[in-house]
Amino acid sequence: MLKHDRGYSLIEIGVGILILTVFLLFSLGLFNGCYNNYRGIKARNLAMDRAIYHVEQMLQTDSDELAGYFVRDNKNALIPNPYFAEFVHDNFTSFRGRYASYMGINVDDVVTPPAVGSDDMNGFIRAYSEALINAYIYNEAHSEATQEQLNNGSYGFLDEDGKLEEYNVVLDNENAFGYDDSNEYVASNNGALKVVKQVNRIPARSNKAFGNNVLVLKVTVYYTKEFKRNMPENEMDSITIETVKIK
Repeated sequence: MLKHDRGYSLIEIGVGILILTVFLLFSLGLFNGCYNNYRGIKARNLAMDRAIYHVEQMLQTDSDELAGYFVRDNKNALIPNPYFAEFVHDNFTSFRGRYASYMGINVDDVVTPPAVGSDDMNGFIRAYSEALINAYIYNEAHSEATQEQLNNGSYGFLDEDGKLEEYNVVLDNENAFGYDDSNEYVASNNGALKVVKQVNRIPARSNKAFGNNVLVLKVTVYYTKEFKRNMPENEMDSITIETVKIK
């Protein structure tokens, strides 16, 4: 019986190495693709979680606070926005009857308005908040708001410094930056993430402005599947949730 024992040739070894190399490269490509898909799914799930969270937070927040007519003081208590209180003070003649009813006195006994920030002023604004807010919105919509604001429902919003031209709120607990550098941001939550809240009201029409009874809430979360930092907004993916809040 003859025995073949010459082993493998260099050509056979080379072919084997080539096959093994191709297999490894193909496997690495598949592995890398699966890993990237996993990271993309993880990023999207994180963005969806943040969007749902902030929509729920907005739905649980008082509508008058969302619209800026009440703000938090240093004790986290809701108080009238000083700018809004100034409006009530400056137009007090229109509200004398309501104030007399609130104080339980005759309207003729109301000579001067209560001071802005006083307990009487704050209590009066709380008691008649809807009527006073509607008066401000109606006045602002017909005297200062642009046609674009009336059409898109961004009229009649306040912040602590006064009237807002556009109500876009970037959450500082997600990313701390102001309007000037809003196209770039430092990531939080273990990835590049930006959360933008928007609050609008029903667009005004035919001499009618709408108050805070119905607000349109919108949350957009910008994220990257690659978890890269400092990316411009237009290069990121996004998830948007829009809903309506009824007071």
